[in-house]
Amino acid sequence: EPNKYLSTSKHKLAVLVPLRDRFDELLVFVPFMDAYLRRQNINFDIYILNQVDHYRFNRASLINVGFIETRDDHDYVVMHDVDLLPMNPNLTYAYPEEGPFHVASPNLHPRYHYPTFVGGILLVNRDHYELVDGMSNKYWGWGLEDDEFYVRLKEAKLKVFRPTNVTTDTTNTFK
Repeated sequence: EPNKYLSTSKHKLAVLVPLRDRFDELLVFVPFMDAYLRRQNINFDIYILNQVDHYRFNRASLINVGFIETRDDHDYVVMHDVDLLPMNPNLTYAYPEEGPFHVASPNLHPRYHYPTFVGGILLVNRDHYELVDGMSNKYWGWGLEDDEFYVRLKEAKLKVFRPTNVTTDTTNTFK
């Protein structure tokens, strides 16, 4: 159900949440992110992309479908893992004008710390997502789709931006 509140933001965010068998986490995620994004005065809708077939999980394919379904009404997306909640109020979900913005950067993410990591929480505007032709649908199961997406961004000469001047670290930025 889209949010009905008024936002001063001229941009509209689609929160894309790929999911399979994580309903309990979803019950925590939606109210938490609703409050978090409202505090930032972000104009947003949350989309749960639930894979219900019996094939291996395909996160990238779900995100691509979410992008296609939302691109006419939203000018940017955030690919958001359901199990990653931002605890630092300074992590912005504002429109990423210059290039993709990796909220869950390697110096903040609790688990993944390699320099080309762009998973967890990544904001991308519509033009940049279309420029790199979205994510590859070839990755079944968990992992690697983000690494391949990083290569697409790099080949398109898009700089990935990350949070700066954040006083939290890998132990207390995300729950």
